[in-house]
Amino acid sequence: MSISLILRTGNPNRQPALIEWQFTKAVIGSAATVCFGGHRAAFQATEWSIFVEVVKQLAPSRWRSNRPIPELAANEPARAILRSCENTPSFQLLLAGIDIVQAFKLMENRSADDLICEFDNRDHTIRSVFGTGRIYFVPKTLTADVPTELLEHLLRQNKLGDAKLTTTEDSIRYYIPYAVPSTLEQAIPSEANRLWDDIRNEYYAFRHPLSAVSE
Repeated sequence: MSISLILRTGNPNRQPALIEWQFTKAVIGSAATVCFGGHRAAFQATEWSIFVEVVKQLAPSRWRSNRPIPELAANEPARAILRSCENTPSFQLLLAGIDIVQAFKLMENRSADDLICEFDNRDHTIRSVFGTGRIYFVPKTLTADVPTELLEHLLRQNKLGDAKLTTTEDSIRYYIPYAVPSTLEQAIPSEANRLWDDIRNEYYAFRHPLSAVSE
């Protein structure tokens, strides 16, 4: 049995319109693989820790260059994954993927049932291992009965990302990235705009509870 985590978000005005980050690991075992930007890298537990420490340096201009990264000299596919972070959406997708792996301890040997239950019921903030940033798991009450095509509009505009965890079953969660575009690259339906307003208001009320009460 394996664990699979797939994240997607939008890549406005570029192709492909949606970009994807995938993490796979056996439920029992220490080896994992990451597929991103057309590259596939394998990691043992120690290699994963080294990779996370390299990403913590938050140096995408260095990643995109041809300069070597000594810590990844023995794992060229991992180096290629970093090189493929060519814009803000891809950079944020990489960070979100790692943050979710770390938050739910996917590199550890966890019960598949406990993991899917925790993931399915997690709401609000996941603090980043990369500093002060965070991603925000949207409460399922806001997305459970929403047509998928409306959520896809927000995904394509990089307003939301989605994360699909598969163990013995699937769980899909939507999240707000570390930073979202202030404007839309393309017009979206009014229903999608209203959905975004509801999600943003919920997020604001969570981050600023006293302000929300006073209003």
